[in-house]
Amino acid sequence: MNSQNDKPLISIITPTLNSEKFIQDNITSILNQSYPDIEHIIVDGGSKDKTLSIVADLDPNAVVVSEPDKGISDAFNKGIRMSSGDIIAILNSDDYYAHDVLHDVAEVYKSSDFNFILHGDIRFLNDWKSYRKKPRPLPDLFFYIDLPYYHPTVFVPRKIYEDVGLFDLTYKIAMDYDFLLRAELKGYQFKYLPRIIAHFRLGGTANSNAVKCHKEVLHSQVSHGLNPYICKLTFSLKLAINYSKRLLMGFIEK
Repeated sequence: MNSQNDKPLISIITPTLNSEKFIQDNITSILNQSYPDIEHIIVDGGSKDKTLSIVADLDPNAVVVSEPDKGISDAFNKGIRMSSGDIIAILNSDDYYAHDVLHDVAEVYKSSDFNFILHGDIRFLNDWKSYRKKPRPLPDLFFYIDLPYYHPTVFVPRKIYEDVGLFDLTYKIAMDYDFLLRAELKGYQFKYLPRIIAHFRLGGTANSNAVKCHKEVLHSQVSHGLNPYICKLTFSLKLAINYSKRLLMGFIEK
């Protein structure tokens, strides 16, 4: 561990690529936290817009690396390797934290053995409304469908990454599902913090590539020994639901 148990260092990793539109909200939400022991790491894939200048203006103390990478999983891993924290979180550049949430996170981990993953509620945002979502029920069973937890709300102790491993570069979208499934199968507990942790803007990579995401989830499920018949059934149902949604949207647009 890199700090005392009663005052854990929290590393926040933000992958960016041409993120000038929303990166200010991300950085400001971290700077405005009352908890002082925070390390913010910006892993930039080589932005050509004003992303890096905005970062430099807002937070000159942020750790920044800007270079081409092999995708989102690679950016996540790069940030984890650069980090020094006892607890590590990943907050994409479009998203931002709720007020004073890192204080509450630190309180949960204070004097603990850092042997559990913390998660909580999320607020989804789109152009016309926002709404709060709680984690899915019966998470052990929900892994047969999809990810029970919302990745922007997740905090993972360093020691768990050291045991479970980093993100698998095989996955371009469902890397968070694959990592958390591996942690679940290793027997790690997931502790729920009953409050909104992060605000998440809809329309990211997973939302715009739903079918590819479902395929990657199925690959991860089967690779890690989940019942293949159940997984293929839920995969087929997800494809059918996705197809029905597309038909409905097409009908509405007409």
